[in-house]
This record gives sequence, structure tokens and C-alpha cells, in this order.
Amino acid sequence: MSQTGREHRAEIACQRAVTVAMLMLAAMLAACGDDGPTKPAWEGRSCGGGPGQPPNDCPDRDAGFCDYEISSTCNTKEGIGVCRVRPESCSSECVEVCGCDDWAYCNECAAHRAGVDIRGKRNPGTLNCPDLPPQ
Repeated sequence: MSQTGREHRAEIACQRAVTVAMLMLAAMLAACGDDGPTKPAWEGRSCGGGPGQPPNDCPDRDAGFCDYEISSTCNTKEGIGVCRVRPESCSSECVEVCGCDDWAYCNECAAHRAGVDIRGKRNPGTLNCPDLPPQ
């Protein structure tokens, strides 16, 4: 079945419209970039640095935590870290760790999600901490 002149022109117009739309989309993506989610300005900022400092002294405590360079130094004068964004979800694997707030968490990610770094794995006799953080 052959096309009429009118059908042929309509098909060409449709192809051009699709091409223009694809070029516009490509230009918009290039202009906006695809760098993923925008990181907060405070992420990577220095935090910690002394006894008496709160376990999380990052500017946005509801969204971040202080990731200490050496976990065992949290809340000490040597304890310096950087602000990190809290994870949105964690695995259910439970190895039990002690947080810098002296409470036990199921794993490192769970502590980070609660807004604290960890001191180490929970081990009665050497590194002990209560079972659950306060609500």
C-alpha cells in the first residue's frame, strides 16, 4: 500500500517533531547535569575534636553524623572527623557495635542512621555499652 503525498508529509513532520524533542531533552540533561543528588554544603566539614563535644556536632544533626577518622577516638581530644550524611536504609545484619554516644546498635550503618559514629564492636568485658539508645 503506497502513501499519499499528504500521509508522507505527515510522517516526515512527526519524525522531525520527535527529533526536535530528543534534541531538546539532550540539551536539558546536559545543562542540568546528572551528578546525582546534591550534597549538603556541610558534608565533609571538620567535626569532633574534644572531650565534652557532642557525638554529632555537625551543623544539621537531623541529617548528618560525625564520622571520626579513628572510631575509638570519638569524644576524646584526639577525636577529629568529618560530617557525613546519614544513610537512608541499612542491612538487617546484626554484629552489635557501641556508638560514640555509649549505646549499642545492631551495626555501623544503624548507628550512622541514628546520627552517631561507632567506637567498635560490642564485646562484654572489653567494650561494653547498654542495649538500646534512649528514644
